Amino acid sequence: MLASFNVNDANTWIWVLIGVASVITGTWGVGQWITHRLADIAVDKSGVKELSLKIDAIQSQYRNNGGSSMKDGLDRVERALSDLRVDAKELRSALQRVDLELARVKGYIEGSHDAE
Repeated sequence: MLASFNVNDANTWIWVLIGVASVITGTWGVGQWITHRLADIAVDKSGVKELSLKIDAIQSQYRNNGGSSMKDGLDRVERALSDLRVDAKELRSALQRVDLELARVKGYIEGSHDAE
């Protein structure tokens, strides 16, 4: 059976002190865990800030900034490629004119050999 609660009994007071100490120790332990957990979260937040800075740096490469971004480099490559296409078209036209002129000269030479 349960012992009756007697205020004048020393065992009762020992059990009360043990119970209070257990509650205080448990509360302190939970408080420590929460404090450490919050500290870990705070450390993680600084990592978020660093990650945010890195993402901003990466995003800046996708905007023109006067020459040093990846976007500026890609634009220069596209302009150079476009210029090369124009040059290739001009060379193709010139080559076709040379081929026509060569065919004309070849025909003239073959025609003059036939006449002899």
